[in-house]
Amino acid sequence: MSGDQMQQILTNADIHVLSLRRDHDCFSRPALCDSATGVINFYEIAMERLNDATVLGFIPYGRLQ
Repeated sequence: MSGDQMQQILTNADIHVLSLRRDHDCFSRPALCDSATGVINFYEIAMERLNDATVLGFIPYGRLQ
């Protein structure tokens, strides 16, 4: 899903996105066809809206494993 499509999910929930960037998650992966690339969308939102974003399926970067 593109960064803009995911941002629209937040916007539709009245969660203002302060910034968006697409970057690597910094986890190592094997180089295999059709495997995950590790490229993810990062969104900066107000801290008080974090719980609302997690209900929508977004995960704080610090909780990625």
